[in-house]
Amino acid sequence: MSLGALSPEAHATLAIAMNRMHARSNSGEGGEDPATYAARGDGDRSDNRIKQVASGRFGVTTAYLVRADELEIKIAQGSKPGEGGQLPGHKVTDLIARLRHAVVGIPLISPPPHHDIYSIEDLAQLIHDLKQVNPAARVGVKLVAEAGVGTVAAGVAKAYADYVLVSGHNGGTGASPLSSIKHAGSPWELGLAETQAILMRNKLRDRIEVRTDGGLRTGRDVVIAALLGAESFGFGTATVVALGCAMARQCHLNTCPTGIATQRLDLRAKFRGTAQQVIAYFTHIAEDVRRIMAALGVRRMDDLIGRVELLRRSARPETPRASLLDLSALLSAPANTAEPRRRMLERNVRPGLVSLDAEILARCDLHRESPPDRGSAHRGRNRAPPRRRGTGNAAAPAVSRERRPKLRRVHAAPHALAAGRRGQRPRRQRAERRRNRDPAIPRCGLCVGRADRQYGAVRRDVGALVCGRQRG
Repeated sequence: MSLGALSPEAHATLAIAMNRMHARSNSGEGGEDPATYAARGDGDRSDNRIKQVASGRFGVTTAYLVRADELEIKIAQGSKPGEGGQLPGHKVTDLIARLRHAVVGIPLISPPPHHDIYSIEDLAQLIHDLKQVNPAARVGVKLVAEAGVGTVAAGVAKAYADYVLVSGHNGGTGASPLSSIKHAGSPWELGLAETQAILMRNKLRDRIEVRTDGGLRTGRDVVIAALLGAESFGFGTATVVALGCAMARQCHLNTCPTGIATQRLDLRAKFRGTAQQVIAYFTHIAEDVRRIMAALGVRRMDDLIGRVELLRRSARPETPRASLLDLSALLSAPANTAEPRRRMLERNVRPGLVSLDAEILARCDLHRESPPDRGSAHRGRNRAPPRRRGTGNAAAPAVSRERRPKLRRVHAAPHALAAGRRGQRPRRQRAERRRNRDPAIPRCGLCVGRADRQYGAVRRDVGALVCGRQRG
């Protein structure tokens, strides 16, 4: 749930509660206030362990990414799979606009398909890039529970994501108009059952963790999700109800009477929720799950995951029409019962992958004056440029003017990139000579000639980007 859909007070309270329980809260696609990265006097952590990256890239910075324990790529939303994220303009205040690098009062829309993802290969590239920025973080992909989600989940596993999230239709935090979330999406049970079946059929289930959300409220929901194959469970609406949400259904109007889903200062002052209320709710959920597991004769949650044969139809359906549904596809056990039904690998790592970031950082310490060795070439196996600014799960250091040349020298691979290129056509050579005489391009006399051959006229300021030294 993003900062913007929720008030800053509610957003921080949820993060503190989940961190106290050693659980993981999700930042949503709105970024975070860097002020929450500072240590609190009471020992609590008020930022989210899961940082979300969505289509709009709202608030996504290097410091934001390196603080994450998990990075989640949001492809679409289960509550409105055809529209994606939306924040009305009257909820974009000075704080929200600053964190999202936007303009006050302008609606912020994150379309459902990423603007740079058109295939599973593009998704694999984004997963690789996020793992290069923060190697310690697990990377996952959020999908929508709809027909065909299992095939997409199999592609996500082959793209070396660490987990896949199947989101159901019965969710959403009320940031979007009511017309956007009514009669949209499918139940999480259908998408989860299809995902589990196809991952097992393709022998991919042991490589990736499966999660689900979108309307989970009770311990019974958690047990059913586990039997259908889920290993982690997401709660959204139920947690804000624990904070005091009155379900007024006017979140998108910025008039939340309890100060939870609003940015108005007068209404935010009415917020009375505490982290202990959220902890009490999840404690009740855990006790409910423990009671159901005891009735099933199961001691550990790991022994419950994927055992769909323990599910059966209710003898007394809630409505007469429910007896007409054919649930055989959901309740049938897998053909090969010996296949693993849950994740067995800690990380889904591409074998034999060599990181260019690791090569450069191994040869050049960020605090040294000397540039990296020119032998660290950008070879054909390195499909992505260096991206890492910091290491570990601490906030990235602020970049001052004095440190910028040092950081740029870490990215000096274009020197070697353009070296050794031969066989250029005469017309291209004449065009390069004309560009070299162009006074609009800043010169340093050392590397611009090679950089121009690499980048051409695409970046007119390439000389300053490569070495930071201006002409003369």
